[in-house]
Amino acid sequence: DPLRRFENESLTLEEMNERYIDLCDSEEPSEQELAQKGQEEQEKWFSLWVKELIRITKPGKSIVIEEVDLPLCDNTTYKWGGVSQEWWYEAPFQYDWDIDVNATAIHEYFYGNIYFVHMRRKM
Repeated sequence: DPLRRFENESLTLEEMNERYIDLCDSEEPSEQELAQKGQEEQEKWFSLWVKELIRITKPGKSIVIEEVDLPLCDNTTYKWGGVSQEWWYEAPFQYDWDIDVNATAIHEYFYGNIYFVHMRRKM
């Protein structure tokens, strides 16, 4: 749960995801807003993680991120929640990543909604 709403509860990952999906499916604007804020926090976390990967990668070398999940609100498998495939093409500009955006590629796994991302750090 990116908003840490369930920190003090003893819930399994599946139970937390079910509660989050309830927000996604709600018709209440306040609950939809919470789901959107949760996704924004998820994207910020991913960006910080990717920035660190970029930082430790030598210029011109590849960065591969495996088993990325789709956002919980977009996902039918409800594994752990992630970011959309489109996000990887927007994020370098939004978060000022030092990568060659033309070298970014997304590859889908043969199961579920899981995918992996290949990027290259700028020279």
